[in-house]
Amino acid sequence: MHGDAAISIHDVTLSTDPVSTRVLTGSASRFRQGVRQIFLRFGYRQGNALPLRDNSLLEDGSPVSGDVQVVWKMDGRVASAETYSLSAPAGSCVYCLVREDGLPLPNGRYSVGIYPSGGSPSEFTFEIF
Repeated sequence: MHGDAAISIHDVTLSTDPVSTRVLTGSASRFRQGVRQIFLRFGYRQGNALPLRDNSLLEDGSPVSGDVQVVWKMDGRVASAETYSLSAPAGSCVYCLVREDGLPLPNGRYSVGIYPSGGSPSEFTFEIF
């Protein structure tokens, strides 16, 4: 295994609660109008990596490399897209969709895509109604 091993995504959660660990069993969720933020939580693993004491190295001693892009869309238009560097061979991440002005998110159909470097993309849809 090398530092450029594919990154896999698992245990995806969409929630209005930043500490929720309820894993999605499907690919769709619904939230009532008035929500101000939607949290995306997921686990990741680079190759066959396991968390180590020195999280900057993989099991074979090679450095961790890779990133994940998170793209939020509303009604098919990109609302936010960010790329994040992963600093450990395995772990979890939490990202949030929120309006800069603090107002509730508009009603509509949303999706969030998770695009790990070298891995398979995942996309989940949700609705605010």
